[in-house]
Amino acid sequence: MEASFWFEVVGYVASALIALSILQQSILRLRVIGLVGAVVGVVYGLLIVAYPVAALNLVIAVIHTVSLRRLTTSRREKVSFLPVAADDPYLERFLDFHAEDLERFHGPALGIGDAPVVGFLLRDMVPAGLLVARPDGSDLVVEVDYVIPRYRDLVLGRYLFAHLDEFMDTEGIRRVVTDAGIPEHEKYLARVGFAPDHSGRWALPLG
Repeated sequence: MEASFWFEVVGYVASALIALSILQQSILRLRVIGLVGAVVGVVYGLLIVAYPVAALNLVIAVIHTVSLRRLTTSRREKVSFLPVAADDPYLERFLDFHAEDLERFHGPALGIGDAPVVGFLLRDMVPAGLLVARPDGSDLVVEVDYVIPRYRDLVLGRYLFAHLDEFMDTEGIRRVVTDAGIPEHEKYLARVGFAPDHSGRWALPLG
């Protein structure tokens, strides 16, 4: 194949990466994918001797790099847990607003009812996630572990399961168990330390 064909492939890859970056809800992923796309764009511009294209992508790469540095070196967010009653008015509005997305992960019946552990996961005091759980013998059964789309970067999940004893009595609890529901949730559970058990549920040992 002629070299021009491969040059075009590089150009298409750069364009695809830049388009993909725009679709990201996470600012961090947007910057990372955008940076890779811009670097590939620089290479493409040099290959076809289109220096304005290379220069533009170089500027974009610098912007992404500076933004990434600010994101990764800025102060850490304050993550905390806020218990609420099952009939809390804000909880009702939260459930209503995110009903479609919640159903995708947890089905139409959330089963909050009289669950003893109900509360919001906060990031810098912004309600970014919801936890609903109940003890069952030596297990803590998580019925809802939901994070709104813009905060799905594992920060809340890792905080939640590493600091359970900060907001509930974990005496006698040996593991956390939950149902995956959909493949996307399975990936999340695996990344925060869960693994399937013999019953098909996902479990995370404590301690």
